[in-house]
Amino acid sequence: MKIAVLIYGQPRFFDKTVKLIKEEFTLPEIHATGAAARQKKGGWVQPCDFFIHNWNNIGHTPECDRQETFDDEVNTNYIKNCLDPKSYVIGDYNEITEYTKAYLSVIEPLRFSRRIPYDEDEKLERYFFGQHLSILNCYKQIVSYEKKYKFTYDIIIKARTDIVYKHAQLYTDKEQYVKDKVNTYIINQNDIPIARANGIRINKLKNNKWNGTILKEYYNKKCIEVDNNDNTFQYKKTYWERLCMNDWLLITNRKAATYFFSKWFENFLTTLSKDLLLNKIEGKGPKRWMARSDHTMQGCIAYNYNIKLEKIPRKRRDRKIISGGKTKTNVDLTNKILLHKTDDVKILENKIKESFL
Repeated sequence: MKIAVLIYGQPRFFDKTVKLIKEEFTLPEIHATGAAARQKKGGWVQPCDFFIHNWNNIGHTPECDRQETFDDEVNTNYIKNCLDPKSYVIGDYNEITEYTKAYLSVIEPLRFSRRIPYDEDEKLERYFFGQHLSILNCYKQIVSYEKKYKFTYDIIIKARTDIVYKHAQLYTDKEQYVKDKVNTYIINQNDIPIARANGIRINKLKNNKWNGTILKEYYNKKCIEVDNNDNTFQYKKTYWERLCMNDWLLITNRKAATYFFSKWFENFLTTLSKDLLLNKIEGKGPKRWMARSDHTMQGCIAYNYNIKLEKIPRKRRDRKIISGGKTKTNVDLTNKILLHKTDDVKILENKIKESFL
């Protein structure tokens, strides 16, 4: 089984997380199972190939983009030595700037007669679009590599540099550590498009508040709930009833990868059209745009291309790192680790350990 890891976006904390990322995506041999697989060649191989597209600027909030207060660049040689990536591209931030300028120019006439889901400030808009351009650029690297060597990957995993995982030392049962990773990352079915995420839900807006129904599985508009005796129901899509997916970590088989990693901009335009036609919210307060929500956009891709969605079948093993000096206003610290610029890898490892206690 061949697995690619797609690493994208601004390389936040990459010099501190790279070895942890390497460990997380070191998987047991897949073509054998059980104890025999773990005994063979010491039990561990590195079947994952890394592909990286990062930007040459590192910010942490929209304000970082607005004020252009970026961190120092990471040591790319160190990253290469740790991961030995098949492809590693540092993209020029001007690419995002030019895209957002062009986009804002196209939609400018709409501003005369109505509200629209985007800001007039190109620096704020590049904060939103940058990750999606980076994912597309990185996916192109994977496709080019497949064509060059005449094969296709079985699984493609989208991963971030500011996400860390529960590592082996935090498990009392090493067998469980292996089992958790296999159950997370290995998708054996390849006849239909399948994707996994830490959270899948149907969001309904009621009394100006979102109410979420947590799902175990979604496919062909059929939903299976997590904590209601596997209750099933049909998803009847409306503008205010939305299929959503968490986006910190995304595991796809090859069929689903094509849609998630190359079709975002296509779906963005179709979803934007629904926002313009159906969103009638006036006045101050949240406007609830579909195209502005990354979770909703991923759900739109799954719905539009009939992709089977599976909730990762275990407790969350991931934590997001956020800057102790540059944080978004009213940020929710659930499953997050505050890390300061002066904190070293040892401090990070201690904070990871504390977060899983």
